[in-house]
Formats: sequence, structure tokens, C-alpha cells
Amino acid sequence: LIDSPGVTENNDLSLSAREITKQCLQDTACGFIYVIDATQPAEVGAQVGGLLTAVAQGTKTSPPADSALFVLNKWDIFKLMPNNNEEEYLERLYYELGRRWQGFKPYQVIKMNARLAELAQELGVQTDDMQKLCRSEERF
Repeated sequence: LIDSPGVTENNDLSLSAREITKQCLQDTACGFIYVIDATQPAEVGAQVGGLLTAVAQGTKTSPPADSALFVLNKWDIFKLMPNNNEEEYLERLYYELGRRWQGFKPYQVIKMNARLAELAQELGVQTDDMQKLCRSEERF
């Protein structure tokens, strides 16, 4: 399991994270979970662009389409933001993922509610979001 800092298209740390991720996917990984910050809707292209493009173009063979899960983190916070448009945001996200991840399907996106997850963790239980993520990971 590799946890990298936020990856965008245009900084040196991102370049290093992209290279490390690409190498791991070539060598041993059977899939990956990509976390997207829903509270940064203007940045969705940059958030998914650099790493997915590098991975898709840089691996020896095309990764299987279902080898990736995309966790849309802080979805509950996004829904509280002024002037948000859930349908428009998801449409743009699906478009960006579709053009960068061959065979992408919307079921690969799992919306996570950050505040509810934090409360559930304190209580020692799992939210429906977390259970869905765990079930999805079993495909790997």
C-alpha cells in the first residue's frame, strides 16, 4: 500500500509520486484506490489528470479497467458548499476519468462522507460508504 500526497499535474512532488506509483503498478500492484477531494471541484481535472495519464501511458500493459477505485472524499462537505451542483460535478468528474482511464465506469466512484466516517470511527462502526469501499476492494 502506497499513500502519496495530493497529486496534480504540475509540481515536482507530484512528478515523483507519479513515478513511484507507476513503478509499483508495473511491478506488483493488482489495483489502486485514488482519492479525490470533492471540496475542490475547480481542480478535478488536475486532481485526476497527471497520475492517471502517467499510469495509463507508462505501464507495460494497459491496466484492467476495473483495477481502480476512485474515492470521492468529503462528499458531505461538498454538498453543503454554496453554489454546488452535484450533477454537474459528477458529470465533469466522469468525463475527466473517462478520458484518462480506459474502460472507466461510474460504479468505480465511491462517495465518502468525511464527517460521518469520523463519527463512525469514534464509535467503532463502519458507514455504508466504508462497507461499499471494502466490498469493492475485494475485487482486487
